[in-house]
Amino acid sequence: MLKKLIVVYNPRSSKHAAVAKEVLAPARKLSGWLVGKYEVKAMRLHENADELAKILSDGDLVVAAGGDGTASMAVNGVMRSGKDVALGVLGYGNFNDFARMLKSKRAVEYGGEYVGGVTEIVERYEAGKTKEIYPLEVKVDGKHWRYAPCYVSLGLFAESTAVFDEPKVREKLKTGKKHLFFSIFTLAKWYFRNRKREFLPEGKIKEVRHAAGVTVEAPDVLEVAETAQEETGKKDVKEKKEVAAEERKAVFTVSEEKPKKKTKAKNEKKADAGSKRESRAVKATRNAEQSELAVVEAEKRAEQKKFKKLLKTARKQQLLEMKTGAQVKMLQAGTQTKARLAVAGAEAKTKLLNARIKAQDKVVGLSSGKKTHDKHAQEMPEIIIEGAEVVERRKSKGKKNVACAVEKEDKNRFKRGATDYIAVNGPTLAKLMRGGKYYKKPLEFRSTTVRLGGFWRLVGFMACSVLLRVPGKKTRGDIIKFKQRGNVMIQAEGEYEMLEGVKKVEVRKAKKGLKVVWM
Repeated sequence: MLKKLIVVYNPRSSKHAAVAKEVLAPARKLSGWLVGKYEVKAMRLHENADELAKILSDGDLVVAAGGDGTASMAVNGVMRSGKDVALGVLGYGNFNDFARMLKSKRAVEYGGEYVGGVTEIVERYEAGKTKEIYPLEVKVDGKHWRYAPCYVSLGLFAESTAVFDEPKVREKLKTGKKHLFFSIFTLAKWYFRNRKREFLPEGKIKEVRHAAGVTVEAPDVLEVAETAQEETGKKDVKEKKEVAAEERKAVFTVSEEKPKKKTKAKNEKKADAGSKRESRAVKATRNAEQSELAVVEAEKRAEQKKFKKLLKTARKQQLLEMKTGAQVKMLQAGTQTKARLAVAGAEAKTKLLNARIKAQDKVVGLSSGKKTHDKHAQEMPEIIIEGAEVVERRKSKGKKNVACAVEKEDKNRFKRGATDYIAVNGPTLAKLMRGGKYYKKPLEFRSTTVRLGGFWRLVGFMACSVLLRVPGKKTRGDIIKFKQRGNVMIQAEGEYEMLEGVKKVEVRKAKKGLKVVWM
């Protein structure tokens, strides 16, 4: 049976001719493969993804040949299909973050034919060289919006992406001569025109503590047991009433039966014999009824014992849950107290260290004179407290310490002036910032909230991102809630959309992994 290979590309792209020559033509020469193509239509990304998902089957191989937008569409199509499909990516765009993440390379012309590229992806797929990566999933007001393997951003960076879709800029990029430096210059021009705008409404961020991110409220065991006991009690009362009614009926029927009068002697004898028989019968019936009532009472007592045990167990469970909750609260209180003590201790250590430095300066100044004192002061470290951490920075001539422009006022809140929320899952962010290999992890990624309205804040953030990595924290998911519904620009893999009337945005890892061909 022939295996199916589907090449995804954008016919309106500036490099569609290269895709036809370097990808489609070599793919059609592959033996044992049924080759098809999906041309990205002029409609929204999720609509293209749904169209692609409809034609996929288990065992298919999809190769996305294009920029990050085409790759993102292919990712969403494969993920939405729910099928066992592998994905390969070839970079034919301006940034190609996803293609670089998978270390894939375009075909090279050799002897009039193109070697590598799609043929290499097919060879590695047949050799079983695939890996599973874990993209981000974004939900807007509780509804799925998009899967993103590399990064997601809200605010200034997302709006800046729209600059590259302006006709003049797009025409210059299509020539293939202007890439990184032209892109940076275009972004800088746009930034200085728009940097003082409000990009994110005021709100707060709540970190997801559990991997699944779903909290289910368990039923109260004690309440269930008490309800069951009430129902059984009602049943017992009903049974007692029925038994009493039957007893009254039996007594009434017995009292109605009277002997007929014939003769005095016969009647007396018959009456005596009848009364004896009746008394025996009544006694027998009463004994039977009493034994039945005893059985019923024994059953009731057994049921009551069962319910008492059930109630006791339920109460124990409830007390255990209350005790666990109290322990958690005590643990949290202890953690907060430890944090406060750590801050106080850090401040005390800092004061003591600064006092020692001053004392050493005086001693050095007295013994060696002013020159030695100045030199020693330049070499001594400056102690700065940031939160609960003690940070040591050394001063040097002609150099300034660059601080990352991360929002540090409150971990769970961003105020007016915050311009961006950034979630990073891949090693690069639009070719300018370094992230991390979080795409290999099924739960964690990196996120941060930044204020980039000031130029030096932007410079500091870019310096930290390029030289080190994107500042921020590891997280298992973020829930961003705005105080009021507002309009926010969001982008994933360079594909952006203006969200209107948004109250909540959730970012976390997708529940299902994505199979990719690793180069």
